[in-house]
Amino acid sequence: MHILLRTDETTSMLAIELRNAGYLVTKATDDDTAMLLAAAPVEVDAVIGELSSFTAIRFARRCAESDAAELPLILVSVTPEIVRKAVNAVVLKASANDLVSEIEFALAGAEVPRRSMG
Repeated sequence: MHILLRTDETTSMLAIELRNAGYLVTKATDDDTAMLLAAAPVEVDAVIGELSSFTAIRFARRCAESDAAELPLILVSVTPEIVRKAVNAVVLKASANDLVSEIEFALAGAEVPRRSMG
């Protein structure tokens, strides 16, 4: 499964953990790059945002208005309650014991569309 990870972190522990769990992870450190990658003719299965509350809310709204809207969106935040109130997305707490498993449960519950190449 190919995950597009939008993060501000240069070294993301979440990216490392997802890769260790067998996921292909493409990391974007800004919204514009993430939107370009989400619209690119590659098979991205889901978008994860590992961001501060304000940035996560802005990113979720941009996703909803772009080609990324057809992909499952999971946000990871240290203050998930604030983000949940502002956007319609799965929001997980950054300090969860087993964040990868929580992401897997969220993805299993989401319909993961496959876009064709071309």
